[in-house]
Amino acid sequence: MLDSFFTPGQISLIDQYFELLSTWNHRHNLTRITEKTSFIERHVLDSAVTRKHLIPLFPKSAIDLGTGAGIPGVILAILMPDTHWHLVDANAKRIAFLEHVKFHLNLNISPHHQRIESFQQHVDLIITRAVSDPETILKITRHLWHEDLHIHLMRSSNWEALLSNEKWQYQEISLNIPNSDLTRYLMILTQKTGKKLIF
Repeated sequence: MLDSFFTPGQISLIDQYFELLSTWNHRHNLTRITEKTSFIERHVLDSAVTRKHLIPLFPKSAIDLGTGAGIPGVILAILMPDTHWHLVDANAKRIAFLEHVKFHLNLNISPHHQRIESFQQHVDLIITRAVSDPETILKITRHLWHEDLHIHLMRSSNWEALLSNEKWQYQEISLNIPNSDLTRYLMILTQKTGKKLIF
């Protein structure tokens, strides 16, 4: 199942990540998904299916906002090692775990124990999974806006309310998880420039 997305070396990194997460989870309750098959389906493949919508952007740097235990940021860092991933979370235990992951797996990530409102570095992409609604995400990341910024929101259900913002346009894409009944949605936000969205 992983062969469709990952090289053998990347699969090895995912296995190591799962082992680290399992060990830390006994003490710090980082995730409710502890069985490996479910972890692969609901965390790894859930993150991996977004990759084809990120690659055309060639992001040099990206934020995983509200990263938790590193989903999707760690998985995407394994898939896209040339992008520098900032993993932002206000929970100190989660960030301590991600520092541990960075040390052991040598990934191109920088964990940040802070709220997004205090993050000041330039990034090309913001991605987040089930953190908040589009309007709130735009509000708390306003200081990071620039013309070429992309914001990707991962959801397990489609949005009932349309985005109402004069500066931003969106496209919602349905994502299918291989060998799974799960359906995920990716909402892609870009600033209005008159250009057609193509993903």
